[in-house]
Amino acid sequence: MNHLFACGVKVALIVSVIFLVSFAYNPDGMPMQFPTNKKQVALTLDDGPHYLYTEKILDILKQNKVKASFFLIGARMIEYPSIVRRINSDGHTLGNHTYSHIRLDKYIDQRVDEEIAETSRVYENIVGFVPKYFRPPGGRINKSVLATVEHYGLLSVGWSINANDFLYKDQQVDEEFLEKKVSAIMALLERDLKPGAIILMHNGNEVSIKALPRVIEYVQAQGYQFVTLSEIM
Repeated sequence: MNHLFACGVKVALIVSVIFLVSFAYNPDGMPMQFPTNKKQVALTLDDGPHYLYTEKILDILKQNKVKASFFLIGARMIEYPSIVRRINSDGHTLGNHTYSHIRLDKYIDQRVDEEIAETSRVYENIVGFVPKYFRPPGGRINKSVLATVEHYGLLSVGWSINANDFLYKDQQVDEEFLEKKVSAIMALLERDLKPGAIILMHNGNEVSIKALPRVIEYVQAQGYQFVTLSEIM
């Protein structure tokens, strides 16, 4: 019985390893930071445009004279094209974050192709060009997805610092909660900030709005400069 149990565990471990290899969180080919000896970091913001929060984020960035890189969702871009145009006119870098924000590593190549290509078409219609940067939702990517991204001449970009500035469904938000979230973000930033870091933040809730000014202030106080992906990749 013990022998059978041990064999079962061994098989389960092998299957788990195969699954992890097949659906790697970050296979070779998606940079998580950029090479530099300078005190430079890239601020990236996912999941926009949001009708309420993206313009507030743009106002904060403008007030602090900071340029960022926005990975936008195609379906939301169609709803709020004026916000997309403002992001572009404000001098920020644009990126493809799929059309409907699905987890790409669970889909066949045709759906992956459609998610990427349709978002590029939306960009072409709104701002007149196709950005060259791509970020898979949740950072979930495998070699098949990566091959499709490269087929379209896009560069996949990950992150080295995830601010975790998002909310779960029905989560209660008050000032105490927000302060705890921001404090956790700042502790993470203090621990992991280094030259070439790519910071991930989001467009969709009060946490991002509360945290962003303090993130900018801290990074600049450490002598770092914010750069966009188009400046360093």
